[in-house]
Amino acid sequence: MASIDKVGTGWRARWRTPEGESRSKTFARKVDAERWLTHTEHSKLSGAYTDPTAGKVTFAAYANEWVSLQVWRASTTVRVEAIIANHLEPHFGTIAMASITSSRVQALVKAPPSPWRLAACGASTRCWRRSSEPPSATGSWPARPAPPSSSPRLPSGESSP
Repeated sequence: MASIDKVGTGWRARWRTPEGESRSKTFARKVDAERWLTHTEHSKLSGAYTDPTAGKVTFAAYANEWVSLQVWRASTTVRVEAIIANHLEPHFGTIAMASITSSRVQALVKAPPSPWRLAACGASTRCWRRSSEPPSATGSWPARPAPPSSSPRLPSGESSP
């Protein structure tokens, strides 16, 4: 249940997250607090709620938790941890997740080539092209292309022309 209270020189909107944790935000005008609560309740009901405090988590903390929640073979876990530690944490480690924008990621990707990029990609031109693709208009990176499929098999007894 959400509520609005008069505090000092403003209005405090209070609500609960879907997990039941209490949150509050202060506004100068009551109408702004009401709009915020309406938007928040709508996003909770539609499943699009994002906790405002979630963006304060640093990239390093988020990445470590994310890796620990993945179900991978041990070798994959070691490889992903190394990529994060060697290539991403030096640039984004202490930055809050909410502050990492697609333009910051583009700046890292478009930086002058370095030896680690050649080593990580095996110097393939396909990898260079993929790493320099800009994010889409939504800010998300394009999906990896599907691996090439093999030719369809002919039924037994038939030969190709």
